Amino acid sequence: MSKIAASDLLLRRGDEPIIVVEAKSLPVQGDFREPVGIQMRLLAEQTHSPWALLIDPERAQLFRSPDMDHPVAEIPSREIVAAGGFGDAKAVGDSVLTGTAERWLRQLLQAMEFVHRYPALASLADALCPEEEIVSERSYA
Repeated sequence: MSKIAASDLLLRRGDEPIIVVEAKSLPVQGDFREPVGIQMRLLAEQTHSPWALLIDPERAQLFRSPDMDHPVAEIPSREIVAAGGFGDAKAVGDSVLTGTAERWLRQLLQAMEFVHRYPALASLADALCPEEEIVSERSYA
């Protein structure tokens, strides 16, 4: 089984990781970008995850391993928060972002409007196809 490393969430099917998620309570910008990029690369490598999602209060960036320098999609976080059922949340910190990202990812096949607007999500939606149960591993550190 995969270890969750220090990520906020790992979705897997059996022993196969699908996506690792890291949520940040502050926007990732400026001097904060480089260390977070390194963290995302390490998380993807440690978990052997083909996908990685970095979500902060402003945007979500989807990466496909091994290229962790260039997101394949950027989505305004408010769209994911609304789709995950937290649209009326007063504060959007890392726990809300993690929970809403998990809901959104689990419902991605039913939310085809995202796939139409962000075609790079099609491969991820296929990987999340419910052939077998998807298991969540959360870090509470």
